[in-house]
Amino acid sequence: MRLLFLFLLLPTIAVLAQTPTPTQPNPEPVKVQPLPEAEVDALVVKLGADDPSTREVALRQLEAAGVRALPGLRKAINHPDAEVRRVLVDLVPALEMQALLAPKRVTLKMEGKSIQDALNEIAAQTGYKIQAFGGNIQNPGQTFRLIDVPFWEAIDHVAKAGGLTIQQGYGDDTVRLQAQDIRHPHASHDGSFRVIAQSMNQSRTIDLQSRPGQTEPATRTTSMVLNLTVFSEPKLPIIGYGEVKLTHAMDSERNSMVPPSVSVEEFVPGFGFRGRVGATGNRYSQKMFHAAVNAQLVRPSEKAGSIKILKGYIPLTLLTEQKSVEITKELDKANNLKKTIDSHTFTVQEVKENPAGQWQVKMIITNDSADNDYSWGNSFYQRLEVYGPAGEKLQNYGSSWGNNGPNLVNLTMTYRDPAGKNVKPTRLAFQSWTTASAIAPFEFRDVPLP
Repeated sequence: MRLLFLFLLLPTIAVLAQTPTPTQPNPEPVKVQPLPEAEVDALVVKLGADDPSTREVALRQLEAAGVRALPGLRKAINHPDAEVRRVLVDLVPALEMQALLAPKRVTLKMEGKSIQDALNEIAAQTGYKIQAFGGNIQNPGQTFRLIDVPFWEAIDHVAKAGGLTIQQGYGDDTVRLQAQDIRHPHASHDGSFRVIAQSMNQSRTIDLQSRPGQTEPATRTTSMVLNLTVFSEPKLPIIGYGEVKLTHAMDSERNSMVPPSVSVEEFVPGFGFRGRVGATGNRYSQKMFHAAVNAQLVRPSEKAGSIKILKGYIPLTLLTEQKSVEITKELDKANNLKKTIDSHTFTVQEVKENPAGQWQVKMIITNDSADNDYSWGNSFYQRLEVYGPAGEKLQNYGSSWGNNGPNLVNLTMTYRDPAGKNVKPTRLAFQSWTTASAIAPFEFRDVPLP
C-alpha cells in the first residue's frame, strides 16, 4: 500500500457573527466542482514538456486544483508519455488521499432554534450519529450562522453555545455530547481532525550520585509532557497512532522546547513533508474516533511562563473501508473449520452453549504476515460478528485469551441475543479492514506552563 502523509489544503473557513437574520432553510454545503477536462488535459500535456519550468508550473497548478483535477487525471493515468506517467503515478494517489481526508462540511442558518435542532441539522448534513444529553438543549432562542465549515468546527461552535462537552466514545461511530461546561481554549482544527491540549505534567529529577572531584550532585533535569487528544471524523475511525512529532516549540523567553533527541521533519508548503515520517503503532487497535497521545518537551528556562508557539503532528492509522466476509454460515457445525481472510487464518475449534444460555465460540487465529506485532489481535472483538438464523446480530458479551504471541491468538468469544432470547448462532463473519496512514497537524499558542 502506498502510504501518504498530507496536510489538507482547504479554503479559509468563514464563521459569521451571530446576528439576527430572517429564518431560512439551510442550504446544502458547497459542492466541489471538477476542473474542466480540457483544462486538465492541457496541464497534463505540459507535464511532459521539454522545459523544466513549464513542467513545474503545470504540476503546481494541478496540486493547487487538488481533488477538482482528479476525474481528468484518472483518465490520463496511462498517458503515452513516460514522464507524464511518472508524475501521475505519485500525484493521483496523493490527491485521492486528500479527497479521502476532506472533512464533511456544514452550513447552519438558524434563528430561534434549540441546540438540539442545530445538532439534528449537522447530523442530517453529514450523515453522522450525534447524541446530546442534559442541559438546556431543547430550549429555543439560539441563532447560528456557519457557512460551509468543517464538521468538528461546527460541533465545537454548537457545543460552546449549549455548554456541552464532547464525551469519550464507546468504540462505535456515535458522537456524544454531555452538558458539562468545560472549555478547551487550546483546540486545533485541520480538515477531518481536531486536536485539543488536555493537560501538562512537569517532573524534576536530581542525580544524587557524585563523581570524583564533585561536591554537588551531577545533574538536575526537568521534563515535561503535554497530554493531547486527537479526534477524527466518524467516517475515518482511528485504529492506530504513532509518536507525536514536534516541528516547532518555543517558550515565552524564545527558547526551544523540542527535546534534543527528537528529529524535526520539514514541512513542504502546499503538499507534504521532506524526510521520513515515523510509522504508526498499535495498527490493530479497536476502532475509535479519538485517541489520547502525549508530546515530550524540555523546559530550558524557569522564567518562561508559557509556550509561545507549539506546532506538530500526530501520525495516525485510519480505517477507510470495512467489508463483511463470511467465515461460515453453519457455525453450529463448524468445529475444526479453517478459513483464511486477508492475512488472518481462522480455525474454529468449538461452538457450545454455556449454562447461562450464552454461546461460546472458541478459535485459533494466526497472523500470516511477518509483522510480529503483539497488538494485532486487539480489534477482534469488534471485527468478529455472529448472527442467528433470521439474520439477527448477536451481542458480544466478552472474550478470554490464552497462549498468545505476536502472530497467534487463542480466543473464546461469548455471544447472546441482545433481547435475551435463546438464539442459536449460525453465521460467523469477519470485518475486513482497509487502512491508510495520515497525519493530524496541530498548532497552539500561549499555552501556560506549570
